[in-house]
Amino acid sequence: PGGTSDMRVYFDTAAAVYFVEQIPPYFGRITARLAAPGVRAVVSDLTRMESLVQPLRNGDVLLASQFRAFFAQSERLGLPS
Repeated sequence: PGGTSDMRVYFDTAAAVYFVEQIPPYFGRITARLAAPGVRAVVSDLTRMESLVQPLRNGDVLLASQFRAFFAQSERLGLPS
């Protein structure tokens, strides 16, 4: 109480797709959540891999680069070895 703390919002594949592809109504909700002070997006390696399957399969270089840009701005949650 009284202190400032960070909040991490974990993105599964569906949330990453909704956000990057700006799918309503989820895009607005996710954007609002990320705009709150101290909120950071967290993306796992699994989400990164799953999110890129469709764009890479379809040869959609622009969409793949949009996902990569989002991932670059997010905290990485690595898979256990």
